[in-house]
Amino acid sequence: MSCILIFPPSCSLPAPDVYARIDISCNLHKQKHQKSSLRARTSVIIFNETFFFHLAEPVAGTCTVLVSVYEMSSRARGSSRQLIGQAVLGKRSPSEANDHWALMMQSVQQPVAKWHPLLL
Repeated sequence: MSCILIFPPSCSLPAPDVYARIDISCNLHKQKHQKSSLRARTSVIIFNETFFFHLAEPVAGTCTVLVSVYEMSSRARGSSRQLIGQAVLGKRSPSEANDHWALMMQSVQQPVAKWHPLLL
């Protein structure tokens, strides 16, 4: 997954760290998830990490990938996270994301790169 987050200059720094979480759901049931490493929040944040999920072939076509980006803030009583945005790939996603998913299913073990906006 390659992801670039750009924050407007008006954002006050220092700010909480940021990470991405990738969830795999098949037939509306959460199956697996992985998290990226924490990144210090600056005006431009770049994630460039690879995540592998092994899914049975008949099930893979019914799966959805949810990429969520969170701010992680530490407070006196522990830490909390706040959602920045999400992108969805898979059968139940918008048409452009669905097209990307179809390409990924046809290109097994080959990377298929495409940019998707994070939605709130």
